[in-house]
Amino acid sequence: MSVVGSASITITDITDAYHLLFTKDTLVIPTAADGSGGVFDASTATTAAVYLGGVDDSANWVFSVTPTNVTGTSSESNKVYTLTGMSADTGSVSFQASKAGFAMITKIFTVSKSKAGAAGPALTLLATKLAFTATDGALDAGQSDITFTAVKQNVSGTSVFTSSPTVTLSGSGETRALSAANFGTNRQVTVTVTVGAYSDNVTVMRLDNAATAMAWVKPSTTNIDGNKIHTGDAYVDTLQIKGNAVIVPQLDYSHSETSKNTLNLGLEAYVWEDTDLSLSVTVPTGENYPLMIIANLFPTTCGAISYWRIIRGTSTEIGPPSLLAAYPENTYFGTPEYLYPRQLYYQETLTAGTYTYKMQVKGSFTYVERALVLISAKR
Repeated sequence: MSVVGSASITITDITDAYHLLFTKDTLVIPTAADGSGGVFDASTATTAAVYLGGVDDSANWVFSVTPTNVTGTSSESNKVYTLTGMSADTGSVSFQASKAGFAMITKIFTVSKSKAGAAGPALTLLATKLAFTATDGALDAGQSDITFTAVKQNVSGTSVFTSSPTVTLSGSGETRALSAANFGTNRQVTVTVTVGAYSDNVTVMRLDNAATAMAWVKPSTTNIDGNKIHTGDAYVDTLQIKGNAVIVPQLDYSHSETSKNTLNLGLEAYVWEDTDLSLSVTVPTGENYPLMIIANLFPTTCGAISYWRIIRGTSTEIGPPSLLAAYPENTYFGTPEYLYPRQLYYQETLTAGTYTYKMQVKGSFTYVERALVLISAKR
């Protein structure tokens, strides 16, 4: 059988295609408003490379560059291009990569300028200092003049200087001067410069000093200005405070060291006896007083079971009677023991009225020092 013809088919894996890549594809150079300036250094360079898939195949390619509206230098066999300047607002560098048996690959690196915005109109008034000094009301001698200078930016026209209050300013053009003599007795002077619709101002102050410290003088009268009181010495006969806002502690104290005996023989005949200690407290209508009651009693000798207590009024006990002494082992024979200096402590709240508190004793003993204390608080 004879062969009448032949043919071939080429299959290409597209992942094996060559690509020309840059380290940066575009670059923007900041410049002045007129396009001048700009930084051209290593940061403006880009590097080209040819990749086959993920493999750098640049060593097998020949590179060339064609700049447009830019200047620069090539290195590393034209793979690296560093900008040194621009002749227009936009420019480019065309990279070509060639390899025998393959089509030329071309890619363009683009460059543009970013111009700063034009400065807006502005008018500024500068001053060499902002104050004159004075001592005890008189301007200090030998002070230099204050010079004012108008600085214009994109503003045209004649600078007009004024002052408030009106004082004499010397000078012409964009500068004026104010002397201490022309400042005079003013506390402050504001100097204003105006050019068309634009203006600026500076205020010059007077700084006063005292040669000697001023002594404080007590006012001869009391002046009440709204909620403020200006006075020297204040003498108050009656001070009224709204809403009883101040709480005042009160203490009533009764004490005696006079020796006294209580002799009640026979338990059945025991009766309560008043001591010489008695205190009273009065609570106004509509008020409530917290009250603290403290009592002390120091017996010296005892001949029978003995008690003591605090009462309110004629017989109301504030608390149960307190034992002072008792017979040994709760018998009724022998000499009573457990002789103590004792203290009683009570608290209660009183409504309106007058209340009297007394210390009472019962038994057969001698007592010397005793005390009764009432502590309350009132508004």
